[in-house]
Amino acid sequence: MDGTILVADDDRTIRTVLTQALTRAGCKVHATSSLMTLMRWVEEGKGDLVIRAREIRSLTDEKRLLATGGVTLVDGDITTTGASLLYNDNTGEATIVAGRVGNQNVPARSVNAKERATLSGNSLLHNVNRSQVRVLAQAPRLPVNDFRKLSEQ
Repeated sequence: MDGTILVADDDRTIRTVLTQALTRAGCKVHATSSLMTLMRWVEEGKGDLVIRAREIRSLTDEKRLLATGGVTLVDGDITTTGASLLYNDNTGEATIVAGRVGNQNVPARSVNAKERATLSGNSLLHNVNRSQVRVLAQAPRLPVNDFRKLSEQ
């Protein structure tokens, strides 16, 4: 894993664990508890990719993460949103799926501000290495069980 990762979480322990794991994986990490600081860093172009969600779980050795609870992926001019996201850093691909968040249906949607283009569907494949998004014909099942905590197994 190369690049700069921006971490924002109000829990100091989570910030510390993420920072240590990402640094061991070869990333440069900026960490903060402030959403305002995170947004300033994004505007300054300090991060290569921003993933926001209610909950994010990662498998550091496999270079994969699962984000749930309403997600936003910002990749330059492209912003992709949905209910859940599976990101694989080995391929640079994020699968974003529609679904329920709380009592609302959340579509999978991608907006390219520069090109003024919008895509939406049940699931999208966002390749951050190519800055491309496409609609998937069939929504994949996210491997939620792979990301269970030991206390949940």
